[in-house]
Amino acid sequence: MKKSTLFIGFTISFLGLWALVSINPIDIGASTNLTCKPGSVSGAYHSWNWGIPIVQNKLKNVEVEYYLNSVYGKQVEFEKLQAANSLEDFIVDYPSNWIKEYTSVDLSVDESSDVVSGSNSKFTPDQKKLIQSVEVGDRILLEVNYKVSNSVTGVTEDRKMVSQFIVVPDKQAHYPGDMEALLNYLRENSYDQIEDKERLVALSPATTVSFTINEEGKASDVEMAVSSENKILDKLLMKIISEMPTWIPAENADGKKISQKFQFILGKQGC
Repeated sequence: MKKSTLFIGFTISFLGLWALVSINPIDIGASTNLTCKPGSVSGAYHSWNWGIPIVQNKLKNVEVEYYLNSVYGKQVEFEKLQAANSLEDFIVDYPSNWIKEYTSVDLSVDESSDVVSGSNSKFTPDQKKLIQSVEVGDRILLEVNYKVSNSVTGVTEDRKMVSQFIVVPDKQAHYPGDMEALLNYLRENSYDQIEDKERLVALSPATTVSFTINEEGKASDVEMAVSSENKILDKLLMKIISEMPTWIPAENADGKKISQKFQFILGKQGC
């Protein structure tokens, strides 16, 4: 009797602690895997926030997935952060209803600033000053230490939750037309040039090109954040990103055009 093997490819979409659309607290020691569901997206620029793959190609059971991330992590709009006086003000569904006792709440910016501590979710004057000093592109680092009663033993336990947010413009940069146009541009200019697709998708972390869309909507500061380990392919990827058609640049709340960072990821990559 002939045996046949059914190959089923699937990915599991899971958004972790304090994602801006769905939040569930996670202990810092918990093992959490974030992956995205492959497929094309049309006209949904907000999807970039989660690294939704914008195209997937198959060759002999090898999948090469294309992602575009608008920022390198969870995000918060600049104006919303500036107006915030507590964690609840800028983190959607912040779990204040079940955190009964805080040990400390620590805030810092880009790992280089001093840590400013508070005693609960409300900002201290120093924390508010730190928040108001941030700029678009800065990374806010947050650590919440708290106590919780174990529902089984009744013993009070120390817990910790951590997260980080990228400060993004109020109006983010976007490719002209729709996502399908960008999908076609990236696919047509790179996919056929990838000779060893199996090796490419096996790389971890995945091949990544970082770039900035400047105030004129042009790609700048293009560099290989993670090499494909193939100099010719690296050069090609940087070329097609550098030569992309002009984007609609990001703007702040006053309508001033500003730059914004992005990542182009090729291979297999979680959110």
